[in-house]
Amino acid sequence: MINDISSQTTQWDISCAGEKIRSKIIKESRFINIVTIVNVSFSVVAMLSFIYPNPNDYFVLFTHRILWDWFPEHHLFVEVVFRPTYCVIFVVTTAHAFQVVYCTQRGRFQLYLLNKYIDEISEYDGIEENLMYDECYQEEISFRLKFCISRQNERNRARNNGLAVMVNWITPFVLTGITFGIGLFTAFMLAQFANGYNGLLRAGSIGMVSLLSFTIFTVSGQAFQSESEQTFEALTRQKWYNWNQKNKKMLLLALCNSREQFKIKFSEKFVINYDAGVAQRCRQSCQKMAKKAQAIQLQAEVNNDEDWEKLLQRDGLLGAFVRSRGPPPARTPMTSSLICECQWVY
Repeated sequence: MINDISSQTTQWDISCAGEKIRSKIIKESRFINIVTIVNVSFSVVAMLSFIYPNPNDYFVLFTHRILWDWFPEHHLFVEVVFRPTYCVIFVVTTAHAFQVVYCTQRGRFQLYLLNKYIDEISEYDGIEENLMYDECYQEEISFRLKFCISRQNERNRARNNGLAVMVNWITPFVLTGITFGIGLFTAFMLAQFANGYNGLLRAGSIGMVSLLSFTIFTVSGQAFQSESEQTFEALTRQKWYNWNQKNKKMLLLALCNSREQFKIKFSEKFVINYDAGVAQRCRQSCQKMAKKAQAIQLQAEVNNDEDWEKLLQRDGLLGAFVRSRGPPPARTPMTSSLICECQWVY
């Protein structure tokens, strides 16, 4: 999977965007490596704790119950053969999650380099008042914009091809996710029935492995999506008023290419970001509770014989009952002016 996705785009060297971006990439890479090492360490602890037998395994672990019931005379031999399989299970369940983390972070680092390049598109030595009539400047801007659009097209192709690759991996990811769920349930069960140090060690290590893997998995996808939004914002900061009509139209094309967020997803609905995590669910619950509280407060005020029309006017439109999620984002002055200026060309 890693080779299929990484081969879709040309990887830029991290030193091509300056020392600041290079240091930022190295710092974030070091942090990801530390989290990975910590997660692997907890996996090893969980693996060793499960290899070491516990008297409560017969009541908690389904596989051991089957071994004891089906092979009552040889259960010790079968158990000795079965327990080393935990060495593979704890590695396999986290492998796919960190494959996604690796791919998303490589893509995010490439976006750092692209956004840095976009920020410097308008950089040029010369008097700003004369740049509109400077042919060398216009040609240089045209070259830079074409290069940027080419890189965007390459990125979009990689996104489409990557989606086709990721679709084939839905099944193993679902299986590992179910395994994580079983692991968490087992951790709680072990915490309830644990007698001594071994049971608590199992519960704590499984919980930490599941928590770290899910957190880094979700955060990496959201970080990649957030960085893709910076591409559009970087294009809107360009000094387009010094460009000719040809370059302005290419800027519009680049804006259209970067308008859609770059999301890591297995399908059209299965997206890796905060929407798939707990944070977004908590925010949605808090928002629903706040809306209900506003509706109750408004109803109480209405019951106090306040004028309905004045109340709605004060509270805004239709008040808390039909309040929408908010007005649509307004066009930035740069984008609106640029579109108005280029409309007459067509």
